[in-house]
Amino acid sequence: MGVEKARFRNPVLPNCKLILKIEAIRSHGRVWKYKGEAFVNETKMADAIWSATIVDKK
Repeated sequence: MGVEKARFRNPVLPNCKLILKIEAIRSHGRVWKYKGEAFVNETKMADAIWSATIVDKK
């Protein structure tokens, strides 16, 4: 699958506490679509929409 939209708004430096807010948008069988935002001190650093396939680890 992959990343559909990604925006990097500000640089993240070492020792920053990065807070991720992620939401599952929808699923079709094993394919899930997510959207998320990354924050440092309530400042948005990045946001993205991406898809992932869930597989059994066998």
